[in-house]
Amino acid sequence: AVWRVECRMAIASGCFHTAAVNENGELFTWGATGALMHIDEDHRILPTLVGGRNVFESRVVMTAAGKFITVVVTEDGCLWISGGEGDSGSEMPRLIMSKIGWLDGEKIAMAACGDEHTVVLTFGAHVYTWGDGSDAQLGQGSYVSLVAPAIVHVPGEQNADELPGDCLASGPHDLKPLQNASFVAAGARHSLVVTSRGNVWTWGHGGRGRLGHGDELHRLTPSILGGPMLEGSLAAMAAGGGSHSVIVCQDGAVFAWGCGLSGRLGLGIESEAQLIPAAVCVGGQKCWGGG
Repeated sequence: AVWRVECRMAIASGCFHTAAVNENGELFTWGATGALMHIDEDHRILPTLVGGRNVFESRVVMTAAGKFITVVVTEDGCLWISGGEGDSGSEMPRLIMSKIGWLDGEKIAMAACGDEHTVVLTFGAHVYTWGDGSDAQLGQGSYVSLVAPAIVHVPGEQNADELPGDCLASGPHDLKPLQNASFVAAGARHSLVVTSRGNVWTWGHGGRGRLGHGDELHRLTPSILGGPMLEGSLAAMAAGGGSHSVIVCQDGAVFAWGCGLSGRLGLGIESEAQLIPAAVCVGGQKCWGGG
């Protein structure tokens, strides 16, 4: 099933600002100007109300923040966006928000932001991306940036027996939309999707092993993490950092990979490039679940 908001509150942080949703479905923002969804160019040093139904035509249920952008998803399945540069599809900052309705007739369930790109999940379990594509973080098969949402496809060569249901493709050159997506996440220059079958797909900048495929190659289209890499666990949620990735599995196990400098992976060592997922443990035992 597609990820759904269970908590009535949400919060997100960009590089220079923060956005939060209260239990009444109202959005508050603070920090540097340009992505705060206010009509002026003033910084906010305290949380400042943007609005709820009176502004967004429906309750706000979640928010995401990029380097220069804020997006919100509303209860009626629409997305609102404010900011500028790559992730909003605009070269100039936008002080006033713009509304993106349903995508190909599908309501929007959640959104994630990288530095300058946006990833959206619909209730039809499809994934759309737009913004800066210079590191292939859009998963569109090229390094081209996009000013409007485009659906993410999977190449037919990955339609192996190990991937039943995640894609529908009949040949190596046949592209069909990635299906069964249930959760989306974005790092600074890469993207991640978890499917309802517990698989993880990653694409974009491969430096420091942040994609988890055992190398540092970029991926122009989604590539699946092999099941053995997660030690038999099924993924549930994902998160992306500047150059590392983390997932939480259905059994509570946590895996991390990518740049491990400063201990950011929680693996007990500092590694410049952890190329495949590794279990996060304390005292030799997995932190959560899985024994």
